[in-house]
Amino acid sequence: MPNEEKYVPKPNIDLYDPSKTTKQDNTLAGLTSADYFPEAADFGKSKYDNPNMSNLYLQNGDYNDLRGEKQSGLGQLGLGVLRAAGKATIEIAKTPAYLYSLGEYTLDNGASKIAGLNGQEYKGISLDKALDNSMLNYLEGLDNDMKENLPVYKSYKSGKGGLMDNITSTSFWASEGAEGVGYMLGMLAPGAALKAVNMAGKISKLGIGVTAANNIELGSMTMINTAVESLAEAKGVGDRLRKELNENPIDPVTGQEYTQEQKDIKIADASRNTFNANLGILLIPNLIMNKALLGRFGKDKSVLDRFRDPITGKLGGLQARKTLKEYGKIVLKMSTSEGFEEGAQTTVENYEVNHALGKDNRDFIEGVAHEALNTLNTTEGQKAIFLGAFLGSVAGGAGVAGAEAAVATTGTTLLGIVGPVVAVIGGLWALYWAFDKATTDFES
Repeated sequence: MPNEEKYVPKPNIDLYDPSKTTKQDNTLAGLTSADYFPEAADFGKSKYDNPNMSNLYLQNGDYNDLRGEKQSGLGQLGLGVLRAAGKATIEIAKTPAYLYSLGEYTLDNGASKIAGLNGQEYKGISLDKALDNSMLNYLEGLDNDMKENLPVYKSYKSGKGGLMDNITSTSFWASEGAEGVGYMLGMLAPGAALKAVNMAGKISKLGIGVTAANNIELGSMTMINTAVESLAEAKGVGDRLRKELNENPIDPVTGQEYTQEQKDIKIADASRNTFNANLGILLIPNLIMNKALLGRFGKDKSVLDRFRDPITGKLGGLQARKTLKEYGKIVLKMSTSEGFEEGAQTTVENYEVNHALGKDNRDFIEGVAHEALNTLNTTEGQKAIFLGAFLGSVAGGAGVAGAEAAVATTGTTLLGIVGPVVAVIGGLWALYWAFDKATTDFES
């Protein structure tokens, strides 16, 4: 397991001690601090920066800690709300490009298989190349710009500390927390769109029973949400690996620099494996989540009626305790489900990247099992699991009346959903095609 840096409280140092800096230090030959401290290139861009700060703090990058200490908790939470809304909007806007990429990858590789059967040589596009398209890259740029323009700074304690140091700080909730909320909403949006157009109602008009129509709708929502989130995870791994291979281009086994073809193969394999693994990881948790948040409440009783005594009609008593116990089980189930999902996703991502970089030569099963221990024993892994569990419990509370039936309908829900999903993909593909053509014409 990697040795993770432990949080050690910093000594009380006067940031503006004249013995550590002079005015001449910071104006030498007309240069700024960033000119002779490249690691402090963004110093001076924040309203929390002081031009008389000790050079020692600039050199060590500790001015970021001071930004986090000066930024108010209320201000951070306000920025967090904006960041969550922005993240959700951007992730929703990515949906057409994700589904277009999946269609391009599937159809192109299908054509490759057909060509092979006919004795022709044709290599289909890799998934990571399909995901490396203009719309997704443009929206990624918007996401980065949003974070830069809505900066949330972390103090030394929350930045370097453990799980408790993070979750007890407003900077965590305004950054990772807001990111998680926005991402979750964005990943639920494609299924919510099917719900909004009353897919089940339209299907039932074709002579299909109401229960079967509802199950088809739920299955379609689950499949499209699972596909989009799996594609998002695959793109994240591909982008991360592409960056790391460019920064560290030497093969640790041979000592030689990777060729571009070798890089492409590693990125393609890692992206494809991540996509496939996430399909398995996400299917059941997403089914439970979709039923909880998007499923219909029972028409026989309102939520409030479930807490009333069936004889007296009063709130409270044995019936209320029984309902709370049942709902508690549902919230716990969703919390556990989402916590597992986030932990598993983090584990698979880290394994695929390390495997591609030659840092982990184990096969998939053994490597993932080993990486799971790292996930449990690192702050980053613990934060991912905690945040998933927390958001799962919130989602469980929001949709508690409809969640319990999710698992019971799993078998029939997954039947008869291919047609509606293909129709949705086709419509979203058309939207992406229009965007891609418009941007290409503009650039030319």
